[in-house]
Amino acid sequence: MPSPVVPRRIRFALDRLSPDSRHRVLEIGCGNGAAAAILHDAKAFAFLLAIDRSATAVTAARTRNADAIAQGRMDIRRAALADLPSPSRRFDLAFAINVNLFWRGGAPELAVLRRQLASRGRLVLIWEPPAAGQAATIRNAAAVLLSENGFVLRDTVCDTAGRLPLLALDCRLSTC
Repeated sequence: MPSPVVPRRIRFALDRLSPDSRHRVLEIGCGNGAAAAILHDAKAFAFLLAIDRSATAVTAARTRNADAIAQGRMDIRRAALADLPSPSRRFDLAFAINVNLFWRGGAPELAVLRRQLASRGRLVLIWEPPAAGQAATIRNAAAVLLSENGFVLRDTVCDTAGRLPLLALDCRLSTC
């Protein structure tokens, strides 16, 4: 059976994450669980919590990642980020692919992320804007929102090689 094709935006995201086998990872908006499955196969985390608001997406992600769940290395929940309780152990890395609230006014969610991330934790946000001109709009709006809510933008990457651009913002919690 041939390996499933990994969408370009997921490959782009995974190339920027650099997780460590000791890391606790939070995926926001996991969809069908493709990114989580690739990270699990690469043994790139100690534990991964994936969340999505869609019951259909969560069912698909749980099916795709049943082995990781059975091993206790992954949990997939139907949840909105704003509703996540504070964890007993914080996450070293959080990431989201095409989650628009991070540039359209997600202050409550960013407050939750500040409680979810370890003091040196990273937040990596990825978008595949539907038009090239939107990448700058998303980047600028997200940078302002992140700064206003306790995050420091460490790096921005925009890949325009494909049909649609890809944008990555790599952030950390502000130490001030």
